[in-house]
Amino acid sequence: MLDMRTYTFLKVCEEMNYTRAAKKLHITQPAVSQHIAALEEFYHVRLFQKEGRRIALTREGRMLQEAFLQMENFELGIQKSMDWMTNKRQNLRFGVTLTVGEFMITKQLCRYLNTYPDAEVSVHVANTRSLLAALQRNQIDFAILEGDYSSEKYDGCSYLKDAFIPICGADYAFETPPQTIADLTKERVIVRERGSGTRTILEASLKQRGLQLSDFHSRIEIGNMFTIKELVRNCCGITFLYRNAVEPELESGEIRQIELPDYDVKHEISMVWKKDSPYLEALRGIMQEFFCCAGGGSLYFH
Repeated sequence: MLDMRTYTFLKVCEEMNYTRAAKKLHITQPAVSQHIAALEEFYHVRLFQKEGRRIALTREGRMLQEAFLQMENFELGIQKSMDWMTNKRQNLRFGVTLTVGEFMITKQLCRYLNTYPDAEVSVHVANTRSLLAALQRNQIDFAILEGDYSSEKYDGCSYLKDAFIPICGADYAFETPPQTIADLTKERVIVRERGSGTRTILEASLKQRGLQLSDFHSRIEIGNMFTIKELVRNCCGITFLYRNAVEPELESGEIRQIELPDYDVKHEISMVWKKDSPYLEALRGIMQEFFCCAGGGSLYFH
């Protein structure tokens, strides 16, 4: 079992602030200082250095952080494997991107909870960048996301594949009907914030066609999907979304797809977990159960 000094060090690494770490751990700031000092004395190194009013990890501190994270992950793995083997508890602790959380897992999650009424579920909603960081810090067991991820740090498999389409309001008036993706650059485009999977996919698809967001007449950045759809519905600009995310509005006629011969983009939504997880067997069982409840068949694991 990891001791309190280990958890204190990891929390300071996360917060990069002794006071905030103390509050999160519900201990005093002097206690945090004592724990860090004890580790520095034991390993005969400095773990943090001051950079102005802030602190930063030393090279030795970064090495110890990585080692402690691996140890924490291994300990969590033992706990989860034991829990899975002895109790068969169908508990979920995972993360989803905003689009996935709002439009792609509600029905599946309902099926899962109906299948396992005693399950404990924790769903963390954030952008792709934040979810990968949460995976790295062992805050979630797996993530369902649309953004890209490092194959060196994470493993993944396909959750579903969806069309990524340009859309506008039903009454949106183009000066001239667009025939190509380049024609859309005359319009105002509404996009998600940097770090979101939707934004990353859009930028990548534009780059493949020799374009970038700065080519558009104007740009609005909004981190809320509902607001984006409302702006589009009210003809305040165009955007690019997964068909699943806008299916009701397409069916009602409030929003329409902009049909372009040179733009046919489909993107894979992935289920992602930490590479070489020590509790992969238990994790496989948990993810397989959720995937089956989501209407899938069998997951293919590497």
